[in-house]
Amino acid sequence: MLDHHRVHQLLDFERDIDLASRGNELGNLMRIAGIPWLDSVATKEGAKQWCERHPRSPFMAGVLRQYLDLAVAPNKSLERTREG
Repeated sequence: MLDHHRVHQLLDFERDIDLASRGNELGNLMRIAGIPWLDSVATKEGAKQWCERHPRSPFMAGVLRQYLDLAVAPNKSLERTREG
């Protein structure tokens, strides 16, 4: 299971984390989670399946929904971002 709290810590470059340790942990996370996820969404069908499982993802832009032939529904988190 991915520790999202730790990922945020590693990506917060204001935190005093040893550079080598940060790099090793981020590299391991890419091997464990990042690359497998990218592989899973590398095809249109794979991306569509992921989006169907995560319909409220902030990555779900209307143009992506149209490309994947998914129902176009407004994404509230993106709307809030646009509104400020």
